[in-house]
Amino acid sequence: MDVKKEMDLRFDREIALKAALRLLNEVGIDKLTMRALGNAINVQAPSLYYYFPSKQALLDAMADAIVQPAMDVIAADSELNTVVLEVGRRFRNALLQYRDGAKVFAGSYAVTPGVLKLSDKLLAAFLKSGFDETAATHSTFNLLYYVLGFVLEEQAFAQRYGDAVSENSQMQVRREFRDLIANGYPAIDRSLEAILNIDFDKRFDFGLATHLNGFKAMLNEV
Repeated sequence: MDVKKEMDLRFDREIALKAALRLLNEVGIDKLTMRALGNAINVQAPSLYYYFPSKQALLDAMADAIVQPAMDVIAADSELNTVVLEVGRRFRNALLQYRDGAKVFAGSYAVTPGVLKLSDKLLAAFLKSGFDETAATHSTFNLLYYVLGFVLEEQAFAQRYGDAVSENSQMQVRREFRDLIANGYPAIDRSLEAILNIDFDKRFDFGLATHLNGFKAMLNEV
């Protein structure tokens, strides 16, 4: 492939990728097809396979584009506490920038620059703190799984109820819970006000702090 063709391929691929991210926000991942993307940029769907060999290849590229901006501001030599909090929060915020952002990322196992950079920063912080390679790897994956699972639920809530802090959303969730626990769920009934206090930021930070405390406890045992 000559240089001009390679530059044209990169340029057209970038256009298609940006269009795919816009389309994701408009229709969601379930309706994001190669045909829909082709229609959005006036390209025949088969031609897109020149840039993305499969739908999964497109999703991998989208996952990389979604996470890439969040990683560029974290210093590689930061302490574990800083890295865990910053990577966790920035990863969550990056996923929330796009409708179904967590679904795009979940299960992709994309080996792309953005994903590798995210994993490398976490691994480096754990290794620097005294974790061996196995413990650092398990800790990295568990933190990423926590963030990903949290955002999956957070975005699912938004699609079902809307804004978590709105009065209408709170009332709807309250009605549904009241009906469900009428048949006897004493622990849920006792905790209902806390359950209905839907502040995803506080819940997320609580989870991050719990993970961080666990990591520190593991270090004390090394």
